[in-house]
Amino acid sequence: MVNTLCDKSCKPLTLPTGEVIPYNPYFRLILLFNEGSAYTGTRDVNAALKERLQPIETNYPSESVESKMLQNTTDATPQEIKQVLELVKIIRREVKGFDMSIRTIAKFVNVAYDPDVFTSKKWLNAYATVIASQISPTDEAKRALLRKYAEQAVSQWRDPVPQSAQSTQTQSPTINNTRSTIDTKLNYYEQDIVRKGDKLHAINAYKKRTGASTSDAIILVLDFAKSIGMM
Repeated sequence: MVNTLCDKSCKPLTLPTGEVIPYNPYFRLILLFNEGSAYTGTRDVNAALKERLQPIETNYPSESVESKMLQNTTDATPQEIKQVLELVKIIRREVKGFDMSIRTIAKFVNVAYDPDVFTSKKWLNAYATVIASQISPTDEAKRALLRKYAEQAVSQWRDPVPQSAQSTQTQSPTINNTRSTIDTKLNYYEQDIVRKGDKLHAINAYKKRTGASTSDAIILVLDFAKSIGMM
C-alpha cells in the first residue's frame, strides 16, 4: 500500500475493503524510522520502498535551540549547559560517525548533575555510562579519543557552588604524555588523513604501522592537527 502511494503513478488507492480513494495532487508522505541492528525490534526497510523515497538531510539544531531544550529537560544552569554543548560540539566535529542527539545530551546531564556538589569524576562517570557505552567495546581508538575530549573539557569546567566548596573538587585524570620510542612522527599518508579531517583513521593507521599505544597515537595525531591549525 505504501509503495503505491509513493510510486507517482497518480492512480487511486484501493483498500482491502474495496474502497477506492482518489489521487490527491497535494498528498505528501513523510516517514521517520530507525533502521539497523542497533535498534531493538527493527528490521531493514523494503528495497522497493527505499527506491521510492527521497532522503532529507538535516543538521543538528543550533546551539541556542539545544540550550533551550536542555533548560526544559534538565536542572543544569545555563553556564553548565553551555559547557556541555561545547564538549558536544567537539565530539560532533572530531569523531566521524558518532551521533550526539539532544536526548543523549539530556541524559548525560541528568545522570551527572548535582546542584550541591560539582566533581569531574561524576561527570566523567556519566560520560562513560551514557556516551561511551554507545560505542562498540572493540573500537578502542574511538572510545579513547572520545574520553580524551571529555577529560580535557571537564577538567576546565568550574564549580558552580560557593567558593568554600570549590576546594573539594576532584580533578579529572590526565592523559599520559609519554611518547612511543619507536616512531614519533606521522608519515605522509597519516598526515594527509588528518588534513582531510579523519583523525580517527589516522590514529588507527599510526597504531597499525608502529604498534604504538592508543593514547600515544591520539596525542601524536592531535598535536599534529593543532600544528596545522585544525583544532
